Amino acid sequence: MDYHRLGLGASSSLIQALHISDWGASVLLDCIYEPSGEQYPYQLSFQGCSQLRIDMMPDKGGEEQEADLLGISLGLDDNRSPAILTTDLFELHVTYGQFQCIKPRPSARLPALAEALATSSRHRV
Repeated sequence: MDYHRLGLGASSSLIQALHISDWGASVLLDCIYEPSGEQYPYQLSFQGCSQLRIDMMPDKGGEEQEADLLGISLGLDDNRSPAILTTDLFELHVTYGQFQCIKPRPSARLPALAEALATSSRHRV
């Protein structure tokens, strides 16, 4: 699992939305990192995608507002091997050119997260 490569910490994350644009060439996931019950937004961006597959988990209704991120393998960029994101609702396979974990800039209101995000506001894996 490559969750540590996102530079967030060890707590779990939720996926709130999946945006597909440019006929599948761009995939953006709106996520929430939840350390100690607090919520901090971030995004996972896949650009230059050449393949995209979403497998829905059986017997999961559309009433869920968020998907629990259970596992992530980032694969290799430049369309060499797919990233695989596994949630309780779906599994996403995306072969991509570039990946970014986009985090908000730390603010005085979020001192605990500021240290965790010190690496950068944008992280390319």
